Amino acid sequence: MKRNAVIFAGALMATSAAAQPITKLAAIGDSLSDEYAEQNYGSYSMSWTEILVAERGIAMGQTAGAAGIGNWGEPRRTGHEDNWARYSHTTDDALATGQHTGTADGIQNRNVSHVVVFLGGNDFGPAHGPYADVYNDNWSQSQIDTFVDQQLDNAVTILDEIDGLGAKVLVVTLYDFGGMLSVEQNFPDPVGRTRASVMYEQFSQGLANEALDRGMPVLDMLSLSRAIFGTHDEDFNSLPIAGRTIRLNTKGDGSRPDRAFVTDGTHPKSTIQGIWCNAIITALNDAFDTDITPLTETEILALVGLTPDGPDELDARLGDLSDYVTLPPTSPECTPDVNGDGMLTPTDFTAWVGAFNANAPECDQNGDGACTPTDFTAWVGNFNAGCG
Repeated sequence: MKRNAVIFAGALMATSAAAQPITKLAAIGDSLSDEYAEQNYGSYSMSWTEILVAERGIAMGQTAGAAGIGNWGEPRRTGHEDNWARYSHTTDDALATGQHTGTADGIQNRNVSHVVVFLGGNDFGPAHGPYADVYNDNWSQSQIDTFVDQQLDNAVTILDEIDGLGAKVLVVTLYDFGGMLSVEQNFPDPVGRTRASVMYEQFSQGLANEALDRGMPVLDMLSLSRAIFGTHDEDFNSLPIAGRTIRLNTKGDGSRPDRAFVTDGTHPKSTIQGIWCNAIITALNDAFDTDITPLTETEILALVGLTPDGPDELDARLGDLSDYVTLPPTSPECTPDVNGDGMLTPTDFTAWVGAFNANAPECDQNGDGACTPTDFTAWVGNFNAGCG
């Protein structure tokens, strides 16, 4: 535990913890995070990264064109300098092309303050992984376990490369590729798709455990996507957004804005990506106090050129997006690390003031079960004592 030697004195100020905005965001992932503009469907849809940049002004670095070089080279191509996500990438591909080392360089040399890791779906999908074998019940559980462990080893290598460099890292679990329209059409048996989904669950749980062990918050995209699309036993046909109906089992180009998928039947359109963007915003806000305003349902519809025709409806279907976010526990051995970032700095004082004003558990620094001004003195003592 690092500590800056500071002794605070003076009057207690009734202020809330200050927001900690993103300086620059990096992404590690596949085509669900890569710029849709790199593909033909980019003319009528965007990924969550593009939505975050376009709608909320979050910086991910210049595009290659804006930088005057035309193309960054693989794996970034022409997109934003610190969006390392690449269409078709597995975890093996991400390692081979240096998504993790490129992101680490961005943290150290390009002011990247936050990273989202949303990777691994292709490892298990029909195009690159053993999806068909598991769907057809040709793989034993032992084979599945071995394969999942191999891909988790890749993910751990990626996380360890960017851990401890000073950036805030959010880890996102998988979107079950069995929920894609193209996969449902090619693999129509829900029993087989459910069997294949075990791989996604195993990897997602393992990835979440590895992330939390490293103090990284986790967004449960697997559960969120099932809330949107349903399960393989009972899939949903539609999603209501502000009085408009998004048809979940259909695909279409920009002339069909109510379709959930682009023409390949694989990549979700901007409406679904807008919901995912909101979930990522919520996770960043909950974990790191980034204070990004989520998109309204009107804004989500506007991404595909639709206007609302009724009241907001997503909360009734999805619930509170914070419910899909798991924060790592604050180490019990270091009570003065109020913001839980693994370091003792003056920002922990601001965080303690916020906890005091909110009567939150982190306020109680003397362990008497109450939040009182005496906890300020206790916090100063705990801070100066440091943590091992």
